[in-house]
Amino acid sequence: KATDKDREVLLSGLESPQINAVEACLKALAKLPPSNAAAAQFQLLAAARRLSNDKREFQLREIAMRLLEHNTSQAHQFAFGEGGYRPQPESMQLWQTWLEDNYPDYRPPQTSDVAQRVLLSLDAIDWNAGNADNGRRLFERLACARCHGGRQALGPDLKGVTKRFSRRDLFASIVDPNRDISPRYQTTSIETTAGKVYTGLIVYESVDGILLRDAEHKTWRIEASDMEHKVLQRNSLMPAGLLKDTQPSDLADLDKYMQSL
Repeated sequence: KATDKDREVLLSGLESPQINAVEACLKALAKLPPSNAAAAQFQLLAAARRLSNDKREFQLREIAMRLLEHNTSQAHQFAFGEGGYRPQPESMQLWQTWLEDNYPDYRPPQTSDVAQRVLLSLDAIDWNAGNADNGRRLFERLACARCHGGRQALGPDLKGVTKRFSRRDLFASIVDPNRDISPRYQTTSIETTAGKVYTGLIVYESVDGILLRDAEHKTWRIEASDMEHKVLQRNSLMPAGLLKDTQPSDLADLDKYMQSL
């Protein structure tokens, strides 16, 4: 059973690319007492903005928004129920403005901040103290193998990765995956004539339509006649800030494990 001590971990879990993990974290947060911490409100709003692709995500978004309303005793024109199963950018902006006005001293951590902290810590780490077994467990907890293994991988093969990249470049690419993306792994966002948005990697394209694989490894067929907009994104499916809650010893463990791949 989750307690208030687990709140920070649960909030971090909202950034997971796995929808089941996001759902579990939201439901656990809903059972905790209200929190007026600035970080909690900004993280809930960020999660709500990401959850806008299908009915299941819209339902999870409602949990995030109810938590936000409960924590702050505020309501900013968010529509609940099936009538609200749409992006609702106006409400999201009202919430963003209210949070910024009421938490003026809080600045949500940016990927660049996380990357800088990790990179500055590298020189002081005792890499020889790394434990490959602990690194493997961290690798599994971060769900790295989900996208970097198998025939339907959404990211590059990590076999021999420590021989192909310097330690600094490797960790920089982990904490800031959008820094230098191979065109092969750039995502495409497609909006249909029905207003639905799909984001993922194009695995097949013809004059008749597109096959798109998303971060959940779901493959969607979108007919050419149903496409309203198609935009190549300058970002990766890999979530940013994966290492933001790690300690130097965790990085040594992860490095030791990646050396074994």
